[in-house]
Amino acid sequence: MLTKSRNTDLLKQEKILADAICHEVSISFTDADNIDTSLVSDQRNKRIINAFKTLYQDPRKQPNNKQIADEVHQAMLEAAYSDGDTNAEADAIEELKGRRIEPDSRAVVTALESLSLPAADKPKSLFKFQTGFDGYDREFSYLIKGYLPMNSFGMVYGASGSFKSFHALSWATHIALGKEWNGHKVNQSPVLYVAGEGGIGVPRRIKALADTYNNGNPIKDLYRLDHPVAMGDIAEVNQLADTIEHYSETVGKKFGLVIVDTLARCFGTGDENKTEDMSRFVSACDRLKAQVGVTVLIVHHSGVADKERARGSSALRAACDFEFRVERAKQESPALILASTKAKDDKENPKQMFQLVNVPLFVDSDGDEVKSLVASNVGEEPPVEEEKEDNKLSSNEQLVYQVVRARQQAGDPTTREIIRDDLKAQGTDIKNFGRWLKGCLDKGVLACNDDAYSTVVSA
Repeated sequence: MLTKSRNTDLLKQEKILADAICHEVSISFTDADNIDTSLVSDQRNKRIINAFKTLYQDPRKQPNNKQIADEVHQAMLEAAYSDGDTNAEADAIEELKGRRIEPDSRAVVTALESLSLPAADKPKSLFKFQTGFDGYDREFSYLIKGYLPMNSFGMVYGASGSFKSFHALSWATHIALGKEWNGHKVNQSPVLYVAGEGGIGVPRRIKALADTYNNGNPIKDLYRLDHPVAMGDIAEVNQLADTIEHYSETVGKKFGLVIVDTLARCFGTGDENKTEDMSRFVSACDRLKAQVGVTVLIVHHSGVADKERARGSSALRAACDFEFRVERAKQESPALILASTKAKDDKENPKQMFQLVNVPLFVDSDGDEVKSLVASNVGEEPPVEEEKEDNKLSSNEQLVYQVVRARQQAGDPTTREIIRDDLKAQGTDIKNFGRWLKGCLDKGVLACNDDAYSTVVSA
C-alpha cells in the first residue's frame, strides 16, 4: 500500500515537473542536473524531462518550449515512432495539450525534490584530462587539403554575380572525382549539391565541368537536389539526413560534402539578421554534420552595404570552421578572386584569381549555341587594384542602386519620381534622396538617359 502511494505521488510530481518545463518555469541549471530520470515512469513526461536535461548545457540559457518539442520529435524519430505519433506529441508540447495550468513555484520545488537524487548518492561526473602535448602529431582529415576539412562547417560568400556558385560547383566536381585542385590533394567522396535556387543552370554547369575535367563522362558521385531544404524545419533536416544515409548505403560510400546554395533559399522561416534564428540554422547544419558525418558548405551572399562580410547575424561566421570570400575580378574576361577569411585549424591561403571559360554544350532548337562557364582549377596572382578613395557607396546610395537594379531586371520604369516613391514605400526617409541619387551617378554605378536610370556596374 505504501509503495502504491509512493508511485502515485511520483506520477503526480513528474507531471508537475513536465508541465513546468513546457510552461518554461525557471529551473536552475543545478536543479536540472540533479533530476534522476530513472524515477520518471510516464513515457511522455520522461521524454520531456530527458529533452530538458539534454538541451540544458548553458547555465545561463534554459531550453524553451519549442526547443523541447523539437528534441522530443527527434528522439521519437530515432526510436522508430511513426511520423504521425511523433508530430502529434511535438505539437501537444507546443500547444500545451493536457498541460494548460502552469504549476506554482512551491509545487515545482516539491517536484524537483521528489525526483532528484540526494547529493551523497549522485555519481560523480568527471572530465577526461590529457597530458602535455598528447595529440600534437594528429593530422587533419581533409576533402581538399589546406582548404576544406572533413566533418566541418563553413561558407563561401560573395555578392550577386561574383561566380561563387561556379566556384562551389568546381570544388564539388573535384571532390566527387578525387581530382587534385589548385595543386592540392583531394580525398574522393560523394557530394550532394542542394540547388536551392533551382533552374536549368546547375545541370548545364555540371555538364560543362564534366566536359572539362572528366572527358565528357558523367560525374557519378556528384548528386543534386533541385529544390531548397528548410533547414529551420527539423522534419526536413531529418529527411535530408535520412536520404543521404540511404544513398550512402546504396552506393556503398560515405558522403563527404553537402553544399547548401544558398543560405537565403534554405533558411526557412525567420530572419537571418537575428542571432536566435541564425543559431537555429547553424544548429540544423551541425545536426546534419554530426548525423551523416559530412562537411556542410554554405553558399551565401555578402552584405549590401559591406561587401567584405557575409550578410546577416555574426553568429554564422562565429560558428564557421572556415570561410572564403569570392569577388568578381575587374577585367573584361570573367574571373573570380578567392580570399580565405577564416581558417580555424589551418593557415589562411593567399588570395588567388581563377579564370572562367565558356564551354559549348549544345545547339538549341533555334540554332543558337548554348554555353556555360567553368572555373579553372589553377589559381594565379590577382591583379593589384588601385585604391579609389571615396568611391564606396553609402548605405542610402546602396538602397537607391538596389531599387534601380530590381526595376531594371523586371523591365519596369526607373524614373527619378518612381525610384523616390519606391524608397518612400519601403519606409525610407527620402529628404536627402537627391544627394543619394547624385552620389550613385558621380560614383559611376548609375547612368541617366531622358530621366530613365540604369545600372552601370555592380555596386
